Amino acid sequence: MAAEKLTKKRLIQILLVLIVLLIVFFHRTFNYEKKQQPQYPSKISEKSTALLEKSS
Repeated sequence: MAAEKLTKKRLIQILLVLIVLLIVFFHRTFNYEKKQQPQYPSKISEKSTALLEKSS
C-alpha cells in the first residue's frame, strides 16, 4: 500500500469515526441490562441426571 500524506480532511474523518465508535461502545455498555434467566442453565434437569446414573 502506497504511503500518503495525512491531510487535515483525512485526519478529521479518522477522528470522527473514532468518536462515533467510542460513543456507540459506551452507550451500549452503560445501557446494558442483565437478563433474568441465564442463557445456559447451570443446573442439569432431573431426567438427564437419571439417565447419567443408569449409564454409569
